[in-house]
Amino acid sequence: MIFLTLGKPTASGHPIFPNIGKYKIMNNKNSFKLLLIICVCGLFCSCVSLDAEQSRASGTKSGLHTDDMTPDTQVGHDAYVLSIERLSEGKQGEAESLIDEGLVVFQGDEKLWFAKGVLRRSRWAKDEAMCNFAQLVHEFPLTVEARAAELSLLLDQGVDAENNLKKLITLSRKNTADFYLLWLTAIQCREQKNGPQGHLHYTKLLKRCDVGPVMVNHTIANILTEQLKHYDEAMTHRRIAVSQESRGWSLQGMANTLTSMGCYEESCAVWEKCLATSPDNDLYWYQWGGVLYMMKQYEQALEKYTTAIQLNPENGRYFHQVALCHKKLGNHTEMADSLYRELALGMSGDAELLASSPLNGVNGSAHFGLARVYILSKDPAFRDPVKGLRYAKSACEKIENFGPLDVLSQAYAANGMYTEAVEVTERVMERWESRGKKAPDNVMLHYREYTEKAEEQN
Repeated sequence: MIFLTLGKPTASGHPIFPNIGKYKIMNNKNSFKLLLIICVCGLFCSCVSLDAEQSRASGTKSGLHTDDMTPDTQVGHDAYVLSIERLSEGKQGEAESLIDEGLVVFQGDEKLWFAKGVLRRSRWAKDEAMCNFAQLVHEFPLTVEARAAELSLLLDQGVDAENNLKKLITLSRKNTADFYLLWLTAIQCREQKNGPQGHLHYTKLLKRCDVGPVMVNHTIANILTEQLKHYDEAMTHRRIAVSQESRGWSLQGMANTLTSMGCYEESCAVWEKCLATSPDNDLYWYQWGGVLYMMKQYEQALEKYTTAIQLNPENGRYFHQVALCHKKLGNHTEMADSLYRELALGMSGDAELLASSPLNGVNGSAHFGLARVYILSKDPAFRDPVKGLRYAKSACEKIENFGPLDVLSQAYAANGMYTEAVEVTERVMERWESRGKKAPDNVMLHYREYTEKAEEQN
């Protein structure tokens, strides 16, 4: 269990980070990541603290809260104000550059750090945003921005999510003029799958804008499509987002909304543009294949799924969809091969589809593959000795080879039938001897093991 305190109180009055004694974040991958980020940020904070202290000494605690500004604090103030103007105009890239440039000149303002964190978080750069927020909490612990950053960090770690989201929403309501705080609240509502609240806060944000940032239009369209099913309204924002940044992710969003509307032809036209910009994205090819499958264009869908597999051969879902296409096309042997590869990757959604397909008399490779999965899988959830034995027997009837016999011997052993396992292993050894070769070491090891257990049983 991790307990971390860095000494300074946060905006909530607790030691930094992030009330870990209170929430007791458990040892897991995410907690380790958070700890690493905090430690890195702690080192970074020590590097910038002197600059921040000098900046505050030359002006006040924040360059944005005083009329008596130094040239550096004026730069920070102007960068912050202009960034919101650019966001309103729909120029998020320019706003991000302004904030970055402001921090190069003036690092002593919490609003600049907070804006940077929110902008990065809006573009899914969660780790980078967490680093910014962690530094903010450390450097400016008693500010509204620090409190919001702390709540966002807790939410991204899944700590007391319902309660901390309510606190963030309340904080935003108490600071209604804070553009970036409202945006962060909207982001976290979406992250926590609270569609109505996400839509509410993104709508409030857009009312303050002429056009709005690309990521606001893109994300509110996601909420409208996936959670609220308001497709026409979603398309309005999709068109704006694509006009602002016509990239793979924005085109993907538009294609998905069109698919949800049943506009398959239009969706395919957008997918074509999307893949022209991101030809190496396997997920995009897979999703385009899904549209074609719904259109019953199975051969074209198969082409898209095959491209996805070429780009990422480790995703079992892709093989499953290939199998379904082959089933529709009557290619049962190819269907079996794809399902076996899906199962080999640990995906077992339709394992029994093989058993119901007309494979008898065609080939036994699929049954051999199923036997291997049910008997030899490293994941106990996929093991089923009874099914494995059934498929191993079927495979041996169709394939004259060492592999199915070896799996059959292991299937008998997995079912506690060691006498039968010994008999089959002897057949494997005889086949090797008939070729003038000695059986492999693993076969000999199995033979000794099965023989000993068979003797114990008898």
